[in-house]
Amino acid sequence: MSPYERLTLEQIEARLRRDRRLSRSLHVPSTTGWLPLAVTLMLASSVLLAVVGMRTSAPSLLGGCAGLCPLTVLQAVRPLPRWTTPTDRITLGVRGRQRP
Repeated sequence: MSPYERLTLEQIEARLRRDRRLSRSLHVPSTTGWLPLAVTLMLASSVLLAVVGMRTSAPSLLGGCAGLCPLTVLQAVRPLPRWTTPTDRITLGVRGRQRP
């Protein structure tokens, strides 16, 4: 391809990447998400509650850790199906069917 064609193609691809409606219709996951940050903060809070609870022997802190740990695990497991499916397939939004 000529340099002009490559430049034009790059501009078209950049516009398509910025189109949120198209991304939603193709079910393309957003590259920026709050889930990894939330899981990291929840994990840090769980560890902090566990350590402080063990050091002080405070039942309320240990109970808080016991309540927060399962939530942290559930939040960490949520993106696993998205991370384990191949990315070369484009899915339609209709009952999980895939476009060839």
